[in-house]
Amino acid sequence: MNLNENIHRIHQMMGIINENKVVDVVQEMGLYQATRYFGGYDKVTKLMGNYVFSNEEMIDFIRDAIKHLAYKHNSTGISTYELNMNSIPYGSPDEELHQIEYFNPDFVTVDVYDGEDYERHRSSYTERYEDLDDNTLDEVFLFMVDAVEHYK
Repeated sequence: MNLNENIHRIHQMMGIINENKVVDVVQEMGLYQATRYFGGYDKVTKLMGNYVFSNEEMIDFIRDAIKHLAYKHNSTGISTYELNMNSIPYGSPDEELHQIEYFNPDFVTVDVYDGEDYERHRSSYTERYEDLDDNTLDEVFLFMVDAVEHYK
C-alpha cells in the first residue's frame, strides 16, 4: 500500500470514529444540548453522517427547546405568534382548518378554524407528541430546530 492510500484509509477511519463519538455525545447529553455544544443542528448532523434520529430523540429535543424558549418568555409553553413563525398545518383541511399554534413540553395545541376563509376560531384540542404521525412530528421537530437557531 502506498502512502496516499494509507492516508486516505486513516482519514476514513477518523471519520467513522468522529461520527461514533458525536452519536455518543448526543445519546449522553441529548440532542438539544449537543446542538448547543457543537454550535448548531447543521453541524451536529454533518458530524453524525447518515444517523437518523429516533422519535424519542426528536421529542426530547422538542421538549428541551420549548422549555428554553418558554423560559425566555416567562411561560410554560410557547406560541407560534410569540416566535413570529407560521403555524404548522395539521391534517387535511376540509370544511375546517386545523393547525398547531402552541407548544407545551407535553403536548401541542391544535386550533380549529372554519368559515369562508377560515377566519372564525371554532375550538382547540391537544395532542401529545407521542401521538403525532411521523410527518407531523418531523415538521414540529424542524420547526423547533429553526426556532432555537433563530432565538439563541
